[in-house]
Amino acid sequence: MEKNLSKFFASSAVIVDNLKTLDDLLKKDVDLKDVKDIQDNFADIILACEFYLKNRNPWSDEGKARKQMVQDFYDEVRVESMRFSQRLDQLSSGTEAVEGKKWVDYLREVRTQKFEDGVDNVEITEGGAGTSKVYIIKKGNKRQYFKENEKMPSDNFDELIKSERKRLKEEFDDYAAEKSHSKKEIDNYRNLLGGRQQKLQLIRDSLNICFESQNDINNFLDDYRAPSQIYQAIRNVLKGRHNVKTINTSKMLKDDYDLYEMLKQEYKEINDAYELAKENKDGTEEELLKKLNTQKAAIKNCDYIYLSETILDISKKMRCHGIANGDAMIEEGAELSKRNVATARLARILGLNSKEPNGPKLIAESSLADVTINGKYMQGIIMEEAPGNILDNIAGDESLGVKETKYSPQVFRDLLSLQIFDIILGQVDRNGSNYLGMHNFNKDKNCKEITSIMGIDNDMCGGLLYYEDIQKTGKRGLNRIRNIEVNGRMMIPGMDREFAQAIKKIEPELIHHELCDILNNEEERKALIDRINGIKKAIIRQEQKEKKNKNRSTKFINRNDIEKWKLLMKNYSTKVREKMEEDRKAANEHYERRINEFNANTKYMNKGQQEQELASINAEFNNRLKQTENEVKKTTYLRVKYL
Repeated sequence: MEKNLSKFFASSAVIVDNLKTLDDLLKKDVDLKDVKDIQDNFADIILACEFYLKNRNPWSDEGKARKQMVQDFYDEVRVESMRFSQRLDQLSSGTEAVEGKKWVDYLREVRTQKFEDGVDNVEITEGGAGTSKVYIIKKGNKRQYFKENEKMPSDNFDELIKSERKRLKEEFDDYAAEKSHSKKEIDNYRNLLGGRQQKLQLIRDSLNICFESQNDINNFLDDYRAPSQIYQAIRNVLKGRHNVKTINTSKMLKDDYDLYEMLKQEYKEINDAYELAKENKDGTEEELLKKLNTQKAAIKNCDYIYLSETILDISKKMRCHGIANGDAMIEEGAELSKRNVATARLARILGLNSKEPNGPKLIAESSLADVTINGKYMQGIIMEEAPGNILDNIAGDESLGVKETKYSPQVFRDLLSLQIFDIILGQVDRNGSNYLGMHNFNKDKNCKEITSIMGIDNDMCGGLLYYEDIQKTGKRGLNRIRNIEVNGRMMIPGMDREFAQAIKKIEPELIHHELCDILNNEEERKALIDRINGIKKAIIRQEQKEKKNKNRSTKFINRNDIEKWKLLMKNYSTKVREKMEEDRKAANEHYERRINEFNANTKYMNKGQQEQELASINAEFNNRLKQTENEVKKTTYLRVKYL
């Protein structure tokens, strides 16, 4: 009987049952009568984990994956239980107002880091400007980044301009409230920000005259990716318009740009004088350096810089709305920032952010945070400083004396894991700027070798995107997300065995507990579970196929079997390049046929028709070559040039 009881209590089902009970309690409105039940439930979860870890000694990959998951959860829940219990004891005194709150609100509170400028050696500085601010938090040698909570931005240009004008007013109010500023400084700042408010309004009114709808404005701005491009495009679209507002806006833009160019020319002249003074050592260097710094500040602060960067940022927000709502299916008004935190938590419980020194760390750590700076209290998220650089920037770095850039076997493995993880997340924006790599010089290969990667900017995920939606990419224009299956066949070249087993063994109740304080939309949680189940079924289908064909190679490779990952990468690279060469050959043959047909028919065409037909043939050929280069992207994140 005792042995049977031990077997029962060592079952993960006991942990799951306790998590269900706790989840039900946390959803309830606060009633101090529940305090003991919550504390007891946490104690039961810890006891069940201890019993499981003590009595389970699994031999299978699946069992080992589950035990590791329980161990990681146990380490986390012990600390969380202690903090939550202390908070509940404080509430039990009855001195705090709890009306309208739920227990999950207090769980969120204990999961939130708190920072105050100047307290406990914490230094907080503003690291960003414009419509989205980032604060740098320093404590000793550690740097972290804080952003206030952000909801999905509007896709309405008028509303975004209105929001930015409101932000400028708040910025002035904060400036004016500081006692260190004189009346003259406050008046000057009022004039500066007031002028910018008026200019934004003028640009908004002028574009509304030039375009019939907000959607037309969105499409117009979406074509430009640099502040100078946006500025020049607006000037161009205003040309020939004879409305008073468009004429005034055009003149304003020209005046701002001319001032910017004049300031730049003056900066060049001062800099030339400064360099000459340094060379001659005539004693004027210090004075010229002051002028140089003043001029640099004037350029940075001129309205041309502000307006062009602000309109570009507004354009990015409109694109963000399209990706979040159209691709990720995140609902209007939903919070985006906390999805970074959800991503980091899921990475931990699935073993992708390992505590082991040599284990994978694929996602930048992020957590909830409250920050106080200059008396201003803000809620948001804290992000760890991610090491490395964008992969294409690594390729362009010639400081190591070599041009060629290659993946290491570990990065090949981790990019495949990141692809699968993004399907679980419903992450639709894993573009080349949203993961960073570390690199060094590989003497044997005589190349820069990318040795690690880490996903960043993980907020475009967690929407109402179901697994079936991802598998049917023709149904919706999903942005950059990749299938791992086509018609039931697993297309991804390989998979980390430990990660695969963790996916198979993760329980929905554990996911609910990890995310209950940040992903509280029940439909979004259901979609997340559906995506995980979709990947589980794909893994099981592949395992069953491999079981039937024992002699065939496996898709599943042990995480630390680097030799096998190296061999897989070599074979995959060869296969991809052979396919690309085959496609290029077919494209060239098709091009030659088209050219021969063109030459045979030139006598029936006039000169204009010949030019048009030849341009069409060349465009078709170039498109086919481009499709060949991007063929590998249909099934993986891997870039051919780094294989």
